[in-house]
Parts: sequence; C-alpha cells; structure tokens
Amino acid sequence: MKKKKNKKIAIAVLIIAGVFFVIMIVFLILSGITKKNPEGILGNTAGNLYNLGLYCECDGTIYFANPSDDGVLYKMTSDCRNVKKVYSDKIRYINADKNYIYYARNNQLKAGGGSIFSVYNTGLYRINARGNAKLKTICTDPVASVLLYGNDLYYQKYHSTTGLYLYNATIDGNSDKLLVQEGLIPACIYNGSMFVSGINEDRNIWALDLKTGDRRLIYQGMTYFPIATDDWVYFIDLGDYHVYRTAYGGEKKEIVNKMVCTYNISLDGRYLYYQTDRYDSNHIGVIDLTTGKDTVILEGTFKYINVTSNYVFFTMFDETTYYAYTTDGTGTLNLFEPGKAK
Repeated sequence: MKKKKNKKIAIAVLIIAGVFFVIMIVFLILSGITKKNPEGILGNTAGNLYNLGLYCECDGTIYFANPSDDGVLYKMTSDCRNVKKVYSDKIRYINADKNYIYYARNNQLKAGGGSIFSVYNTGLYRINARGNAKLKTICTDPVASVLLYGNDLYYQKYHSTTGLYLYNATIDGNSDKLLVQEGLIPACIYNGSMFVSGINEDRNIWALDLKTGDRRLIYQGMTYFPIATDDWVYFIDLGDYHVYRTAYGGEKKEIVNKMVCTYNISLDGRYLYYQTDRYDSNHIGVIDLTTGKDTVILEGTFKYINVTSNYVFFTMFDETTYYAYTTDGTGTLNLFEPGKAK
C-alpha cells in the first residue's frame, strides 16, 4: 500500500511539474511575440520629432529624455508627477504605443562619452512600456529621426559610404529595408502619406503614399518642417524663414512674420509655438491660430520645443535651463526640474 501511495504521489508531482513546464513554455513563447498595433496610429507628433522628439505622450504617460539625468529615458504622468527611470540609454526621437517605447540611442553623447563596455552606442531600439524593461534591437547603425506608424518604423539611417537615407522596418525588427535614397525626415504622416520637404534634392512639399510609393506635389517652393493637419499644411519658408500654411495646393498664408528656427503646434491645433532667430533679440512665442494673438512667452534663445496635452517643454540654447509652459491658456511658465532617480 505504501509503495502504491508513493507511486501516486510521484505521478502527481510529475503531472504538476509537466503542467508548470508547459505554462512556462507558453509564457516564453507569448512574451516573445510582438504585440501589434491598429492601423494608422502615430508614435509621436511631427512637431515634436522636428524638435528631436525628447518628449512623447501616450495613454496619460509622458516618456522623456530627462535633462536632470544626462538625457536618459524616464517617464511621468501627464501632470509631471510620479517621475520614474525606465532605462539608462541617452535617447532622442521617442515614439510610443500602448505596449512599447521606441527610440534612437545616442550613448556616444553621454557625459564621459558612453560606456566602453557597450558594443553599440547608437541604433534604434524598442523597450516594453510596462513591466520589465526588455530591450529589442531594431538596428545598430547610427539613426536620426524616427516615426512609428501602425506597425512600421520609418527612420533615417546613416552609413559612412552612402550617407543618410530613409529606411523602414516592422516593429518586430524582422525587416530593415531602404525606402528612399535620400535623407528625407520621417516626422509627418497624414492619411497614409508621409509629408516631406524635398524629393530628389528639391525643397517642395511632397506627399509620399506609403502603400503605393506614389508622390504628390503639395506645394512648390523652398520649404522646411512641413506639418499636415485636416485643413492646412504648415511649413517654414527658407526664403525668409517665416512660418506659412497652405490649403493643400492653394496659396500660402503667412502665420509668423518673424524669422524662426523651429516651431510646433499644440495637440488640439489651436496654438503655434515658435522660436525667433534674429541678430538683435530673440524670444519664444505662441500664436493663437483662432484669433491671431501673438504672445511672447520668454525673451531669449531656446530650442527643442516639445508639446504634450498639458505642457510645452523647451530648453535654453546652452542647455542649462529647462522650462514647462502650460497649454490651457493660462500662460503659466515653470522651470522643469524632474530630478534624478536614486
């Protein structure tokens, strides 16, 4: 009887161990499967990506390059609370969906020049947005602007022999292909087309259909940083460096009558933020696109204007001071000092 009882116990233990083993195998398989996105989602705004994509908001969370910690990856709630470190990479061009964060690694720019133990100081990477910080390599070459669209990543990749070209990869990292032999900036996608300044070295605004590859001329002129919306395409005119907009092929209308070096547009499309670029005096300002009211936010020279639902973040040109300006119309300006995780 005792032997039979021991045999039953042994069988039960083997069954439990087998079930546990199967569960672990299934878990490992499922954890390695890339979670897909619905078609058409964007990983960040065009205006943010033109400003290095240092901030990115997704589902109430802001992912950002923390200026208090050498620009490595952090996250916080949309009201700038609950600041937490995500990963120790120095990053640019952040994109995010509900499952993952995507970014260009720039560890060669870290204080001290990055770690000598790191094999790759550059490249395009994906990391889990929740749970463990599991890292996925998309490519290891130097990467500039990155844009997530649906289940694809569009990015500029640099080779010493060919220069900077536009590439495309799926978010699972299983493909990495040359899209256009030109350094087009992948920042603005609208209605399935990528809006770019310049194809074959001109500076016109073109809409590149991402499914067919067809190219449609939107505006002819010397342009930079196009941002497409429902009714307008905004851009910087390289003739006078003012900001204009055009109604998809119509005449251009001046929006900012000052020389600017960069701009961005609020998520609701009401406000346009800009930085002047003049010899005598500079400022960062905001224009209400519904009323035309132009307001100076702060005198001085700033850069990297990034917009989220509640704040506009920007940086002193010498990168010594960082600011957060409210988007609710109150015009509240605060220093942005998120601190460093211990």
